[in-house]
Amino acid sequence: MGRKGLIFLACILAAMLAMGSACADKVKPYQIRIAYVIPTDRQPQANYQDKVALLMSRIQTFYADEMERNGFGRMTFDVESSPEGKPNIHLIQSKLTAAVFADTGHARYVTGKYWEHAFQAVSDGGFQPDAAGEIWLCFVEAQTQLPDGSIHNDTTQGTGRFGNGFALCSGFEIALGGDPNLIHDHRSYGGLVVPAIGPNALRPSISFPTYQGSDVSSLYADYISATAHELGHCFLLQHCYLNDATQCGNLMGNGFRGWRGYFMPGKFPKEDTRLDRPSALMLSLSPFFKKPANLLPYSPPPVVTIDTPPGR
Repeated sequence: MGRKGLIFLACILAAMLAMGSACADKVKPYQIRIAYVIPTDRQPQANYQDKVALLMSRIQTFYADEMERNGFGRMTFDVESSPEGKPNIHLIQSKLTAAVFADTGHARYVTGKYWEHAFQAVSDGGFQPDAAGEIWLCFVEAQTQLPDGSIHNDTTQGTGRFGNGFALCSGFEIALGGDPNLIHDHRSYGGLVVPAIGPNALRPSISFPTYQGSDVSSLYADYISATAHELGHCFLLQHCYLNDATQCGNLMGNGFRGWRGYFMPGKFPKEDTRLDRPSALMLSLSPFFKKPANLLPYSPPPVVTIDTPPGR
């Protein structure tokens, strides 16, 4: 091979090394990436970084606990993170207003173009929302509370294919699921004004369906576990209603609403959320789940027992 040939080969090798280096600088495969989409007439929530970090940490720990309970060890998913270990949150400014983004008027359950707009927003932000080895969890500030207390344009949706997925959640998942105090607020929400939800008093059966519970804590549990449920769909998990009931059953059934029973079993012994074994088996084979997970199991606070004096 002549000098020109050697130079040409060297250039090709250099280009290949550069491409390899560029690939190495990209996001690690098989992890969750987070987008936070802000319509033109909305603002990001205060402290949203910390709220998302708490939300994702608790969901990771739940999956690790349940995989361990099912005999697969402490396996869970990774989240794209900064060098400091906090989730990378890609803040994306939408060109649409919240109402146009959600595209559903005053429907309780979103349909319309909400999903399409979210997918497009991630793409417009310079990302590939269906990239291999990535699941995008997209939060959008498009939900609204009306003067009668009703909630509109709130949603959780998720879907996946082998190797990628996409989930859409409203900003309530951040506002409620990322608040460390709401799980301990056992007041009935009827008549309360919860700033994370909106400026108007909440009304039972109007603000939220009865199956979401009647107190602030139950709302928290519903929102954090709904996010975990939709991520399950991104991991290719299907609905499972075997031995399942509302607020006591499977993450991939109606039982996801009993998450606080998992989190505080001593406080809520009749509520629970678990990962059914077929789902755990699926996850044990998923490229998104890693073993071992560097997460300690959740330790609930000690239960205080008050004995009734004799004769009473």
